[in-house]
Amino acid sequence: MDIDGLSIETMLKFINAGFIKDFKDIYHLDAHSGEIISMEGFGAKSLTNILEAVQKSRTVKAVNFIYALSIPMIGLDAAKKILGALGFDGFVNRLKSGEGFEDIDGIGPERSGKVLEWYSKESNQVEFTELLSEVNLTETQMKDTSNEKLSGVTFVITGDVHIFKNRDEFKAYVEANGGKVAGSVSSKTKYLVNNDTESQSSKNKKAKELGIPIISEDEFVEKFGR
Repeated sequence: MDIDGLSIETMLKFINAGFIKDFKDIYHLDAHSGEIISMEGFGAKSLTNILEAVQKSRTVKAVNFIYALSIPMIGLDAAKKILGALGFDGFVNRLKSGEGFEDIDGIGPERSGKVLEWYSKESNQVEFTELLSEVNLTETQMKDTSNEKLSGVTFVITGDVHIFKNRDEFKAYVEANGGKVAGSVSSKTKYLVNNDTESQSSKNKKAKELGIPIISEDEFVEKFGR
């Protein structure tokens, strides 16, 4: 939540003093101003800085908010994937309905199960609802991929490249246009990009087994641009 000055050490002091029992209490530390000022290592200036940082953190990106909930297996990357696919309202609706998130690329059944397991605990539901009343979330909408020409297309890139500087640049181009680059060929792969299309590599063999087109870098540029 990016609260400057509220270090782990300070948090522990406030928890031990009984000022913080759950997340929402962070946003009401001003109720303990007199006690905080009297604590060793604190003064009026440090208190003011902490309270101002707490107030500033009330406006937070939805992705940071989800990450800050400490849901098992849900880091920033997973939170971005969920919000990109569903938006924050969609995330909340699925929590409440128990529908799950395994259909979102990069989440899968294990992560989805962890999210639903977390929300199934009443204490987490209460804390989640109470915390929402304390903050103002930004960037809550699902990602608009209508203008991304590679949206929903998964590629595997192997071998040397000659149009892009390297495979990292190639991957960045794909992802910037809504696509995904995986490390191995699977049934989700749409294209295997390999300049040696007749190679007997394991990736080429796997692609042929699954009926996945193997295209060269030149064919990629011809189909999808550069």
